[in-house]
Amino acid sequence: MESTTPPKHSTTKTNKEEFCGVGLKRPTQKLPTLGRVGLLSWTIVLDKKTQSNIVQWPVEEINRLRTNLTVFKDITVEAGSLVPLNLPSASQLDIVAEFEVDKKTVERLNGADIAYDCAKNGGAAQRGALGPFGFSVLAHGGLVEHTPVYFYVVKGVDGNLKTFFCADQSRSSNANDVDKSIYGSIVPVLKGEKLSMRILVDHSIVESFAQQGR
Repeated sequence: MESTTPPKHSTTKTNKEEFCGVGLKRPTQKLPTLGRVGLLSWTIVLDKKTQSNIVQWPVEEINRLRTNLTVFKDITVEAGSLVPLNLPSASQLDIVAEFEVDKKTVERLNGADIAYDCAKNGGAAQRGALGPFGFSVLAHGGLVEHTPVYFYVVKGVDGNLKTFFCADQSRSSNANDVDKSIYGSIVPVLKGEKLSMRILVDHSIVESFAQQGR
């Protein structure tokens, strides 16, 4: 990875962001396979909080590969802004972040009957009142190539919020023979929970998880 992980521009102000970025070292032994074969293995269990979701989360052995911890706190991301993070160059990263959306902004918004879809609504380029906000990983100078991983929040006519977690590969490469899909879905966010994400980067591979893998 030639550059580190500046957060994707946000279209709403966040009061607080807790970010932890660490490098990863190569394992000296094969990790146990509990999920699919790929960058990593993960555990798959029933979400005890919702009782209706499957939680997929990297196996604990991944944590032992962490080195070079860097922590950022209390970062305010203004609407439409891009905030570079001063991290050492690395080909592997384990990013853990929490976000809080400005409550006054949410209260001021009128609810709308809007159907959002990560793939059909323009990906990270589509701006709304409460999104997108997150990170651009594998970002090259001038963002000629980058992969946004982000939240997009919609306020319905009933005043309730729906949170989408998306990954946009449409600008991940200038090459034409690679997957450039945009994907994601609704992620349940329970009362009192912050928006949280974890992103694992291994060279050109990006794996992302929201709300502890929900």
